[in-house]
Amino acid sequence: TVKGSFEETQRASVGCDSRSPLPDPIFFHYAKYKQPSLDVVLTKKTKLPTFCSCVPHRARRSRGVPLTLPLKSLPSEWEVVGEHRKFDLHFKVKKCQEDLDVRLGFDLCAQEQDFISKRKKVVAAALKDILQLEDDLQDNEVPVVAIMTTGGGTRALTAMYAHLLSVQELNVLDCVSYITGLSGTTWTMSNLYEDPDWSQKDLKETLNDVRKHVLKNKFFTCFAPNRLKYYLKELCQREQEGHRICFTDLWGLIIETMLHEK
Repeated sequence: TVKGSFEETQRASVGCDSRSPLPDPIFFHYAKYKQPSLDVVLTKKTKLPTFCSCVPHRARRSRGVPLTLPLKSLPSEWEVVGEHRKFDLHFKVKKCQEDLDVRLGFDLCAQEQDFISKRKKVVAAALKDILQLEDDLQDNEVPVVAIMTTGGGTRALTAMYAHLLSVQELNVLDCVSYITGLSGTTWTMSNLYEDPDWSQKDLKETLNDVRKHVLKNKFFTCFAPNRLKYYLKELCQREQEGHRICFTDLWGLIIETMLHEK
């Protein structure tokens, strides 16, 4: 068991003699900075192994007491062998590859830090103009400003456009580094992010287009026979992937048609 690891607890069968096949290797994925320990418990009354000298003495335990091995004590890329008259335990610590689906760590990733560094130049110039400063701002003087929004369906969609327009008219939009959304406001964000230069364009025209689009009669578009077949296909595919289907899934597909007509 490695508490905090992805696998948490795993079991391995150990043979009684040298003719028994070797068990498959057991892997644990864990964050190094958490400094976890490996707990080994034998289900039968078998003497626990004694580890070679490269493992600290505190990793040794007497019979009947579970073995706890601090993983930080294991040297990286070295194989550590615990020898016993009936079986051996082999340990090896390796760094995971860089292309992980989920990054382990609390710091910002390199790409995000690069974005913040570039964004600070834009924010610094905007603040200097708004506050009428004589000197340029240093990097440590530039604040990280975020706009936080909540949900609310179509109302939130149009309201966020209106608020961003107000911020733009106040010349404050370039001072913002992050925008967060929820539910309906994420629809606004997804529409905006289709254009990488959206913040440099007049949002009044965009808001007018969205208002006209939302007010149009969508009944025949949303419930046309071809759209109903599309809804059924998407819901069946989602169910095959192991998800539980509910009305929210259908409503999301209808909203997709209402906003994008596709």
